[in-house]
Amino acid sequence: MQTLEGHHIQNPIYLPFIFTILLQRPNHKMSKPEEKPQENSQPPLQSKPIVTHLLPGLTVLVILITAALLFDWIATNQERNEVRRLAPLTSPQVEVGTVIQQAAFYQPDLLPVYGSSEMVMTTTPYRAMNFFSTFPTGFDIIDIAKAGDSPINIAQDIASLGASLKGKKIVISFAPGMFAQPQAKQDAYKGNFSMLHASSLIFSPYLSLTVKNEAAQRMMEYPDTLNDNLLIQFAIYNLMQNTRVNNYIYYSLVPLGQLNNFIFRLKDHFAIIKNLWVLHGSSSKPETRTIDWKAAISNAEAVQKLNTKNNPYGLDNQIWSHHGYLGFEFHAPGSQDQNYLYKLSKSQEWGDLSILLQVLKEMGAKPLILSRPINGTLYTAAGISPKAQQAYYSKLKEVVGTYNFPLVDFEQYTGDQYFSVDYASHTSPKGWVLVDQILDAFYHNKPLQ
Repeated sequence: MQTLEGHHIQNPIYLPFIFTILLQRPNHKMSKPEEKPQENSQPPLQSKPIVTHLLPGLTVLVILITAALLFDWIATNQERNEVRRLAPLTSPQVEVGTVIQQAAFYQPDLLPVYGSSEMVMTTTPYRAMNFFSTFPTGFDIIDIAKAGDSPINIAQDIASLGASLKGKKIVISFAPGMFAQPQAKQDAYKGNFSMLHASSLIFSPYLSLTVKNEAAQRMMEYPDTLNDNLLIQFAIYNLMQNTRVNNYIYYSLVPLGQLNNFIFRLKDHFAIIKNLWVLHGSSSKPETRTIDWKAAISNAEAVQKLNTKNNPYGLDNQIWSHHGYLGFEFHAPGSQDQNYLYKLSKSQEWGDLSILLQVLKEMGAKPLILSRPINGTLYTAAGISPKAQQAYYSKLKEVVGTYNFPLVDFEQYTGDQYFSVDYASHTSPKGWVLVDQILDAFYHNKPLQ
C-alpha cells in the first residue's frame, strides 16, 4: 500500500488522475470548448446587486434612528421625573436649552416664569423662586429669567417649547426700562441668544409665516449670532424675501431644519442627564401653609425701609452710599418729558413684544403678562413727570389688549418708593411679596388684584 500526504491510496491506478487534480488551481472549473463569437452578439449582462450593497447601510441607519428616538423618549421621561429638583436651581443649560422647560409644563404644580433682570437682580427670601420653593400653596415656580433678556429672545425661547405649551399657564415678566431704549443692546441679545431657540422659531410647525417673517427680520438686526449656522441664515433670507419662490425654497428647507432641531434636542438631553448624574439631594419637601399676605407685605416693607434709610428716594443704601451709577441723572421736573416720550414711541421693543404675544397666541398658551411699575419717585427726580410716565402704561395696555391676555402692571404702585430698589424697577422685598401674591392668584385661578 502506498500513501500520498498521509492519505491511504487503495488503488495505485488512480495516481495519475490524483496528481492531475492536485496540480490544478483550487475551485478551478472544467473549461468548455471555446465558442467562436457570433457577429453582432451582445455581451452578457451582469447583474449588480445594488439592494444587497445598500442593506447594511440602511440597517445601520435604522438602528441609529431607533436608538436616537429611544434615547429621546427615555431622557424625556427622566427629565419630567426630575424637573422639580432642577426648578430651584439656576442652570445655564436650562436657560439655553428646552427639554427641562418642556418638562416643567407637564408638571401641574410648577409655574414657568420667563423674564429679565427684574426676576434675578435682588436676593431676598421673598423672591418668587425662594418664596414658593417649599410649595406653600401647592405649587412652585421654575424661573427661566436672564438679565438683559428681551422680548425677541423670549419669543424664540417660547417657540422652542412646541406642543408642550398648548393650553398651559405661563408668566411673562419685564420692567418698563426696556421700552425706553431703541432696541435690545447687541451684547445683551448675544449673551442670551440660543441657536436651539432661534432654529426652533424659524422651523416651527406651529407658527405662521407672518410671525416667522417678522421675527426673522428682527433676528437679522443681530447678524453675528447667526454666523455659525448657514442653514438658519439661508432660511431667514428666504423668509425675509417673502415671495412665492422664496417661500417654496423655505419650505424645502423645513425638513432639514427640523432634523437640525432634533439633533440640538439630543445634545440638550445629554447635557441635562449629565447634570442630573452629579446633582445630589431631592426636591424640597412640600410645606403647605396659609399665607397672611397683608402681614407679609408689612414685614417686607419694614425690611425695605431699613435698606433705604440713608436717602429720600427709596434707593438701596449701598447704591446711594457708593456714589456710583444711580441709573439716572437729576433734572428739573418735566424737563425730560419730550425726550422720554420720543424714546418710548420709537422703541422697537414694542414690536418685539407684539411678536412675543403673537407667538404665545399661535402656540395656544395661557399667559399672564406681568410688568413691574415705573419707579415714579426716581423718574420724577430724573425730570420725567407723572403725566409722561402714564404714557408707558397706556401703550402697554394698548399692545397687550390686542391679544386679550391678562395684564398686571402694578400701576397703582408707581409712586410707592418701596416697591423697587432702583431706577430700573428691580424688585424690592415688598415688591416681591406683591408679585408673589399675583403669581399665587394666577396659579389658583383667583382674581388678579
